[in-house]
Amino acid sequence: MRLVHAYRACKLLYDFIVSNDIVGKILLPANVCSDVVETIIEAGSLPEFVDIDMSTLCMDEQETLKGVAYSKALLFVHTYGVESDFEGFFHRAKDTNPEIAIIDDKCLCWPDLHTDLSTEADLVLYSTGAKKQLDLGGGGYGFVKCSRIDSKSGNGNSMILNNGEFVGCQGIDYYRVISHRDAISSIYEKNLPFSIQLPKQFQKWRFNIVVNNKEDVLKALFAKGLYASGHYKPLTNSCPNAWWLYDHVVNLFEDGYYTEEQAIKTCIAINDNLVV
Repeated sequence: MRLVHAYRACKLLYDFIVSNDIVGKILLPANVCSDVVETIIEAGSLPEFVDIDMSTLCMDEQETLKGVAYSKALLFVHTYGVESDFEGFFHRAKDTNPEIAIIDDKCLCWPDLHTDLSTEADLVLYSTGAKKQLDLGGGGYGFVKCSRIDSKSGNGNSMILNNGEFVGCQGIDYYRVISHRDAISSIYEKNLPFSIQLPKQFQKWRFNIVVNNKEDVLKALFAKGLYASGHYKPLTNSCPNAWWLYDHVVNLFEDGYYTEEQAIKTCIAINDNLVV
């Protein structure tokens, strides 16, 4: 696979769709960033939404495989940066439709630059832009199979690792960013009820909690000058699991713009406004 990069991961997605003449339906989860949907439409394809599996919080495998036979591409999103192995799922999709293009969207996952990865995916996307896993100022990058490479698919090979550090990312200290995130995460873990914390595998991007009164919790935080967010609103009404996630999950910030003092105040505000 070849390393490619652009100012945004969506630019790589757009170039991949256009340069590979992917015109038709692209399957993707209902809980996806609207920028991804707009990119697909702008590139001339048609998004078709699939509900999520509540055990993985990612695309429901059985529902997805039903649509693979008549689709041009499958865009798989790692919800909350979950790092589970979905290669078996990708393999079954290729068995169903050998021509389908698989796009593995890992933009909320921990950045990786191993070009020797073995995957059924035709394109693997990462992001180091604002509000992603690591805000390193490096835009989007990915890996594309050589058989899918076109001149429009990115410049390649200027974002490399040097002794474990990203090169060309505005001088930001990779390890300092990780240390800060760990410190904030530890505050949330210790000061919020364990029962509202999503399992560890879903805490890769932000610190995620499940509450029964999401809007009240967000309003309480904003009223105190604190910050948090809800996740992507489903873009279809026919996916109840994705809607449940949207209605109950609050994303707590861990990035370099959020201090330990703010994190402590965040925990107090949440605990004072929880509805059990």
